Parts: sequence; structure tokens; C-alpha cells
Amino acid sequence: PAAEDAEFRRFLASLGYPHWEETSNPAYRLFLA
Repeated sequence: PAAEDAEFRRFLASLGYPHWEETSNPAYRLFLA
């Protein structure tokens, strides 16, 4: 939910792993979605 977006982003940052948004990536949309 949109109301939990900030909390989720803080959680992702706390993991210590690199990550990035792939929603607009055409390869993701073609092969994984």
C-alpha cells in the first residue's frame, strides 16, 4: 500500500544490498512479468 511505501524503502535500505527499481525495464516486463 502507498501508506507503507516509506517504511518499505527504509527496510530495503537497511538490508545493505544494492537494489534498484525495475518496473520500467523492458527486459523485466518482457521476460519476468
